[in-house]
Amino acid sequence: MEQAEANNTIPPSNIMEEEEIKIERETPTESEQVELKALLDLKEGQDVNIIKEGKAKIYVKEYKTDEKSKSVYEQEVFYNPVQIFNRDLTIFVMRTYAEQLKEKKKEKFEGIKILDALAATGLRTIRFNKELDPSLVHSFHTCDLEESAIKFIRKNFELNQLDQSKITLNHNDANVLMYKSKDSILKGAPRPLKYDVIDLDPYGSAVPFLDTAVQAVTDGGLLCITCTDMRVLGGGDYGKCFYMYGVSRPKITCFQENALRIILYSTSAIANKYCRYIKPLVSYQSEYYLRVFVTVHIGKQECQKSFLRYGHAYTCVTCGNYHIHQLGRMEGNSLTHNKIKIDFNKCNQCDSNLSLNGPIWIDPINNLDFVQTLYDKIQKPDFDLELQTKKRIYGMLHGILQEKKTGEIPLSISIEKMSMFMKVSVPAQNVFCKVAADHGYSVAPSYVHPNLWKTDAPIELFYDLLRVWRKESLAKENADMFRNIPEGSAAYICLSKPVQYDINLEGVPKLKNDNKVPMFFPNPEKNWGPKKRAAPKRLEGEKATEGLDNEEIEDSVDKKLKTE
Repeated sequence: MEQAEANNTIPPSNIMEEEEIKIERETPTESEQVELKALLDLKEGQDVNIIKEGKAKIYVKEYKTDEKSKSVYEQEVFYNPVQIFNRDLTIFVMRTYAEQLKEKKKEKFEGIKILDALAATGLRTIRFNKELDPSLVHSFHTCDLEESAIKFIRKNFELNQLDQSKITLNHNDANVLMYKSKDSILKGAPRPLKYDVIDLDPYGSAVPFLDTAVQAVTDGGLLCITCTDMRVLGGGDYGKCFYMYGVSRPKITCFQENALRIILYSTSAIANKYCRYIKPLVSYQSEYYLRVFVTVHIGKQECQKSFLRYGHAYTCVTCGNYHIHQLGRMEGNSLTHNKIKIDFNKCNQCDSNLSLNGPIWIDPINNLDFVQTLYDKIQKPDFDLELQTKKRIYGMLHGILQEKKTGEIPLSISIEKMSMFMKVSVPAQNVFCKVAADHGYSVAPSYVHPNLWKTDAPIELFYDLLRVWRKESLAKENADMFRNIPEGSAAYICLSKPVQYDINLEGVPKLKNDNKVPMFFPNPEKNWGPKKRAAPKRLEGEKATEGLDNEEIEDSVDKKLKTE
């Protein structure tokens, strides 16, 4: 009882709370519509709306279709309101990074060069221009492949009355543009333009752009990477995950965090080919997309240490158990391969076969010092960034710092998943936190998903808790321990294992929610999710590809080449 009271600082539950996010829309006046129709080459059935976000406003040209008697707006140039949080956090991270770079370089600091590689509407460039301190920025470089997007970007720049002296607009393939920034092997060749910050926000995977991006960014430069292909990274598209990211994985409970680790591994592996390595600053999952902020550095010796940061997670998809195996290890001062420390190919809890998950990034996915800096800044009274999602950013940063006490543990556990498997009610949060504290361990809610938990405790401790929990629950009903559990099943085998830890369920402290901080928020609007891919203009006779994903477009091109 005394120990329980000493460990009475039970973390608050993963609270969900409403957040004020308003998508401000304006309809141009009738006279403005006439002017815009000529200016933007509007066709019959098309409209132009003005959307406000942060200090920016943009035109969005849409055409109205009828789908099952419902009005549907499809965009010719892609704007996605779901990623307001993404853009808000990017501006915050970018400003903090630039301030730290300025402090480091002092009088040699000339401002950062920012590349908005896949600009679409130009919204990011506009917000960077209007919301970042001009003294922190040397130049903006905006790029898009679509001619219609370039036209829109120009008009959006005019709408916002931007000083375009610092802006370079590129009508080009992002990969072609970034490839021009790679280092030349020729002696005496002019030094190419390098970017201090590259923002990659594609529709789908960012992998096709990483090869050139890691070469185009400066030494110590910032890469901001978005991937929206959650089906590939965490769903049932296992084959594509392997050929796109180089990772073989099952579908696991903490697939959101696992997906972040896959992106970091893939980015690091690509960077290593060019004697570069990465350092994650902030990583998160939101709605249907993932976002990582990493700095890219040059150094052969650090690249050699990369396999200390990679590993496999031998995972039991039946009960949620897993074991992390690091690929490399230090032997004295030398790097060498690691030896498998798992002496079985079956789960030690339920005897099911283990699945291979990896390679994945097993190092920390957040820089806690950088996160602490963001956390301190956002709480200051003089914090001057007008962010619609400030409350949500604060909650996420708070959640990342909560995990600090559990140490650098890859992957999270799901007490709910384990309880469902063992057919027992889910213990209250203060129960499993108290049991962990009794044995000197910590538990913290994951900032990635409300049903996941980070802990430095061995997973066997929680299986023992659930065995005791089920036994005591059924004892109150004078029921058998194995009621409704088929003999020989995985759950039966798991429940039959002996309890190794001393589980004391008495003296459970009350949950303290005095300083609760919400980390998860419901969707602010109906149909809040991934939008349809933008429908770009096409040349006469060219087959339409709108609505298709990258894989379908690739397949159609392959078929065309075969017929030719």
